[in-house]
Amino acid sequence: LSVLFLAVVNIVSLRSTLLLCGPDEHNLAETAFTDGILKEDERGAQSIMDLGSRVSRKMDFIPAITSAIKKGWAAAPVGKVRFSKSE
Repeated sequence: LSVLFLAVVNIVSLRSTLLLCGPDEHNLAETAFTDGILKEDERGAQSIMDLGSRVSRKMDFIPAITSAIKKGWAAAPVGKVRFSKSE
């Protein structure tokens, strides 16, 4: 399993943004953070997710990601982009 997330946390406004660099990151983020809001970058790709008031890796990020993986999330096979569990 190889997934990389970069979360930008604004500690003043207590808000976070997740940068999504590939299809597995995109799919896992949508699975783990169901209330996250996808936003378009300057190229029109939905590679940014507003995570709202989540700011703690220990309390907010890791539990959600771990739960998604334990519930059966799996990375797409090499060469195939996976958009949902039904594919």
